[in-house]
Order: sequence, then C-alpha cells, then structure tokens
Amino acid sequence: KSASLGLFHALGRFLYCKRLRPGSTTQAETVNGPAAKRRKVTTGPEPQQLPHELLVPKASRPPLYYIPEDVLEKSQTDHRIFLDWIFSNAPRFYGDVEDLATFAAAFADCNAWGGGFRSHEVEGLVAEELVYHQPA
Repeated sequence: KSASLGLFHALGRFLYCKRLRPGSTTQAETVNGPAAKRRKVTTGPEPQQLPHELLVPKASRPPLYYIPEDVLEKSQTDHRIFLDWIFSNAPRFYGDVEDLATFAAAFADCNAWGGGFRSHEVEGLVAEELVYHQPA
C-alpha cells in the first residue's frame, strides 16, 4: 500500500486537528506473518478531537499525533492548491469569529511572506499556523 495520503484525507487531518489526550501514548507494533499480511497494530488511545477545556490556553495544548509538514508532503498535492482547499473549507470549523479572524490573518501573513515564489518553508509555516490557531 502506498504511503501517500489523498488530498481529502490530508485536509481532514488539518481541519479536524485531532490530538492525543494529555498523558497518553500510542505505540505501534508490527504483527508478524507473511509479508503481504503484515500490518501495524496500534495499542493505546486513539487520536480524537478534544473538548474545549483541554485546548485552552492554546500554548498548553497537547501535541498533534502527526507532523504537519509530513502530511503536506504525503498528500502529493501542489502546496498552493492544498492551501487553497484549506482556506476554502476552514471557516466551517471555527465557532468563534475571533478565532477565524486570527486564522485569516496568519494565513494572509504567510501568503505575503511567500511573495509569489514556491517556498515549502513558508507553506510549512502556514500549516503550523493553521494547526496552532485551530478552534478550541
């Protein structure tokens, strides 16, 4: 099976912004068997959307269970197209207009820093800002 993510799977990772509960860990084990039937089994808690009280203040949020830059890379989608999809769909995930304004400002700043050249570092910054300012 390919290690790539589809566009919509990658978008879901960013927009739903699931995290592990504080103090929980996830361990992956490889189940032995024929090479074609080997698979990873995850033991421990599943990533989930956490309640508001665990996400505020934003500086003390639990870590994500994925690395945003890796998700961008595995989506195998042009980064600008991916960010356009994020920008188009993100407002549905914000319940507070102030959080949405912060998201839009961070997105605009990173877009301005990009200056029209194709910089994966700037697009990585956008990804990090999106995840950080995800609604609580």
